[in-house]
Amino acid sequence: MSNAVPDPEVTKLTFRLEKWRAANLGVLETALSTFLVLIAIRVYEADAGIKAFLVGGYSLGLLVGPLVVFLVSKGQYRASSAAAAFSALGGTGFLLAAFGPGLESYVAGSIIGTAAMTASIPLVIQITHDNYPAHKRGYLFSKTALIRIMVAAIFGDIAGRFLTGNYEAFPWVLAAYALALYLGAWLLMRIPSSPIAAGRQPMPWKSLQILRDDRAFRNLLIAWFVMGFGNLMMFAVRVEYVGNPVHGIRLSALEVAFLTAVVPSVARLLSSTFWGKLFDRMDFFLLRIVLNVVFAVAILCYFLTTNLFMLVFGSILFGIARGGGEIAWSLWVTKFARPENVADYMAVHTFLTGVRAFTAPFVAFYALGIMSMQSLAWIGFGLTAISCFMIFPQMGPSQPIQDDETLSEQGVTE
Repeated sequence: MSNAVPDPEVTKLTFRLEKWRAANLGVLETALSTFLVLIAIRVYEADAGIKAFLVGGYSLGLLVGPLVVFLVSKGQYRASSAAAAFSALGGTGFLLAAFGPGLESYVAGSIIGTAAMTASIPLVIQITHDNYPAHKRGYLFSKTALIRIMVAAIFGDIAGRFLTGNYEAFPWVLAAYALALYLGAWLLMRIPSSPIAAGRQPMPWKSLQILRDDRAFRNLLIAWFVMGFGNLMMFAVRVEYVGNPVHGIRLSALEVAFLTAVVPSVARLLSSTFWGKLFDRMDFFLLRIVLNVVFAVAILCYFLTTNLFMLVFGSILFGIARGGGEIAWSLWVTKFARPENVADYMAVHTFLTGVRAFTAPFVAFYALGIMSMQSLAWIGFGLTAISCFMIFPQMGPSQPIQDDETLSEQGVTE
């Protein structure tokens, strides 16, 4: 791993395989956005704790990010091979959820499936860094995102129609998730990659020292944590709000899928290329503030009404914000870290995301026992707004510390 420009043939092959893998990821997106919670509500009549586990289960994969990077680098495994192994594990988890004997296997299998997907994120981002040239990284990522988002919209519509009045057939939706992960594992095995540099960290948690040493990185992560907690609380209850009749909205499975999967996916589809170009050209702190503002407005538009038009409008704003948010979330460490440290930086980033992604759903679902959905929405809005004021003083060129050669250096934008 170096500052060298990637071999154009490697870039082309990676991009081609990533386009196919993006289609599989589009199918999988609907699991977290819609169907895992909807099945829990309509089939199992699950309580708040179960729904929180299903929404936050993927965060367990994020929490083990530093350990994954440590073990993969220690074993000198290819990043793509290790990521493929996690994808195959996730497929097995969804088969357990689909065909296991009851609620316990459904929850356990779903958590295994989603957590295995996210555990490999630092490895995939390292591959993206190594195989894509810096000046086109956001653009190429957004192109594969277009495929993922389009497939998510299509599959969301198909699965919603399939489940409407036919919830007992839900195992076949989960089987589709398993197939997508197995195919993803096969594609990952074919992507060129190198082992992650070994020997930098004696123990996996030592990578968290980056938080102490890189002030710019630490400050942005704190602001991101505040925004992310508010946003993830509301993301956790999006399906609950329109899918559970106790909130005064009675919709079919197809209508719920339309609001929570199809509409946001179309909005992301139309905005992703725009956000990808902004990521490559715009001051990152300003970009993050713009995204936070859109998220904050989306929360109010979606959760402060039962009007279908406003629900659709709020879903559109969520989709637009997510179109830029996923690019920023996935690639921003490449603006801070030296090439050989991208996986370490991403591991810290995903670990902290995992902390808030695991706790936020529990806070959200249990808060609904003592307050209204609208009150919770105002809290989510407030946290997102506060984060903008926390980021504002950081605006300007990224300036990570320079006194530790193992960490990022000023001006590393390649």
